[in-house]
Amino acid sequence: MNVIKRSLVEIQTLKSDLQFPEFPSPTRAPGKSIQVPLAWSIGDQLISGFTLSKGAQALSIPLSDTKSNVDYFYEVNPKLSVPQVCFLINSPVFSTLFDTDYFFSCWGKGQKENLSALATSLITFPMELLCWIHEKDVGVQDLAPLKAISFEQIHHFIESFLKTRPSKTEGVQILELVVDLTLLGTSQEEILSAMDGGAHIALKNLKVLRYPNTMDRDQDLKGKLLLSWPSNIQTKFQRRGDRAGFDLQLFVSSSTELKKTVNHLEKVVEEWKSLSQNR
Repeated sequence: MNVIKRSLVEIQTLKSDLQFPEFPSPTRAPGKSIQVPLAWSIGDQLISGFTLSKGAQALSIPLSDTKSNVDYFYEVNPKLSVPQVCFLINSPVFSTLFDTDYFFSCWGKGQKENLSALATSLITFPMELLCWIHEKDVGVQDLAPLKAISFEQIHHFIESFLKTRPSKTEGVQILELVVDLTLLGTSQEEILSAMDGGAHIALKNLKVLRYPNTMDRDQDLKGKLLLSWPSNIQTKFQRRGDRAGFDLQLFVSSSTELKKTVNHLEKVVEEWKSLSQNR
């Protein structure tokens, strides 16, 4: 590889069939900057650097075989997010310039087949959402549910989704719930209303919409925390997968105390049965 200087006019004459979003780099600590080329190309294909100042330097890589092109590419771009790869594979020259299998083997985050159905829609998403996906390093499988609903349906929820300011985990769960509710026929108004608030509130509201019976049962079970539990037992409501119940922590210092606790628990059992029968 060799670094050359090209004028802005020369750079702008290069082909740009392989454009992909160049997201802002995360804020770096003072004195920790990393030098990167302002623009670079493989042969006559401009890969990166579309907003350039006059006299900017460009890294020019000679066109080679498709595997070597992949090696050159990853030498300059060692980390690619899902949105960036989606833009690349939508280019008509991608498979001409790169060995596809080798490219995805080097990427290590999924195969082209898993992305193809998603890529067409994803590249139309607002840049704000693409930035969130890029910044959180959201994976191919995390975004897979979006393939189940239409392009138009997805776009209805993007603005509200971003306003919740979700973490990666929260965002992936919110998107999955939105897709599930859409497929179940829940109105857009109900879904958008549930997303009115921060990510934690939105997630809770969407779960109530998606699993109303489960949420009702959980609330009913939480009421059992008010049963006459022995004073030496700490109770905590927990959900483990499909099951909800109580985590009991017991402390006894003698066999006598243990027997008293067991007798007390038997009374709690009868109290629980009585409450259930009277509902």
